[in-house]
Amino acid sequence: MRSTAGLALIAFAVLAGCRGTPPEPLAPASPAEAVLELFALARLDEPADERVDGLFGSVDDEQARAELLDAIEALRPVDEVEIVETYPMGDLDRESFDLVGQLPGGGIARYSVQLDTSMDPGMIVWFSGPGVEWPQRNRGGPGLSTSAPPTATTGG
Repeated sequence: MRSTAGLALIAFAVLAGCRGTPPEPLAPASPAEAVLELFALARLDEPADERVDGLFGSVDDEQARAELLDAIEALRPVDEVEIVETYPMGDLDRESFDLVGQLPGGGIARYSVQLDTSMDPGMIVWFSGPGVEWPQRNRGGPGLSTSAPPTATTGG
């Protein structure tokens, strides 16, 4: 009887110890895993700073950090993400990933993620999809073309 009670006590202690915070997942082992981790991170209510920093590096500016977290949160509804194509970006030490994800209601969305591959497994430097882009590119400016000034016409 004592051995049964002892085993029950040990089992209870082990189960009680398991109720704590789950361990952080290991760092992504490959660039593809880092890209997929972005979408796993988006499904968390409050992603741990260590996980965000592990994918994006340290973003110390408060405004930039808030923009990053907002962009990650915009990916929350995306489910069942699949990498459909990968492109090395030549001399830039970057790799680009095209993905497709399922949306609520049966729709699909296409996303693109770029990693700086100069470090292993790579840091995410840009991502984009429907309604989200980080960091946002400044599309302002004078544009690519100009018009000729109006010509004066004389009545006659």
